Amino acid sequence: MKVLLIEDDSELRELLKEQFNEIGCIVSEVSNGRDGFNLLTLENFDLVLSDVDMPKMDGMEFLKKAMNLNINLPPIYIMSASSSYSKNDFLSEGASGYFDKSEQIVSEIFEDLLKV
Repeated sequence: MKVLLIEDDSELRELLKEQFNEIGCIVSEVSNGRDGFNLLTLENFDLVLSDVDMPKMDGMEFLKKAMNLNINLPPIYIMSASSSYSKNDFLSEGASGYFDKSEQIVSEIFEDLLKV
C-alpha cells in the first residue's frame, strides 16, 4: 500500500511513517498541504492521511483542491488536534474519515486506518 502522509509535526510524522513501514507500506511524507497536493497530482496513492493546521496550505484547502482533481482519488483521512473546522465540514467536502488527535492516541488512529 502506498501512503501519502501530510503532517507538519515532525515527531508525529515520523511515528506514523514507522508504523506504516512496519506493515510494508511505502510512505511519501510532506510537511504541508501544498507539497502534499503537488505529490497527489504526480503519483498514485492508496491512502492519504492529512493534518489540518499546517503552513502553506491547510487540510481543508488541500481536501477541496484534491476533490476538484479529475483523477481517481484514494481515501483521504483528516486528523486534527483542534481546528476551526468541524468533523462534518471535512466529511461534507469528501473526506473518507476524521480523527481527533486530542482524543485518539496515534496507535488508535493507525488501527482504525488498517481497517480501511
